[in-house]
Amino acid sequence: MAAARGTTGETDIRRKLDEYVDAHLTRHMYDTDESWPLRKTIRLPKQAELEQHYNQIRAQNETIRDWARQHHCETSEKTKIVSSGLIQQKARSSTP
Repeated sequence: MAAARGTTGETDIRRKLDEYVDAHLTRHMYDTDESWPLRKTIRLPKQAELEQHYNQIRAQNETIRDWARQHHCETSEKTKIVSSGLIQQKARSSTP
């Protein structure tokens, strides 16, 4: 799912998640000792990428959360902090 990062759009992320689950279920269709729940790790972007593409990555994360909700999947998340410089810049640009 590393490909879910970068410039991947919402439709691509949903397609990649669907493909991952479908491929896994197909590969393990006849396994008798399959471990459940099925877990998939989606790596966090590097700090520089997060700061450079913050809005896009945030939107991608929401797409992943929405996909998980629609498929009744539990999620867990880790947090990365964006530098204060980027946050201040965003605050100044949104002030009228």
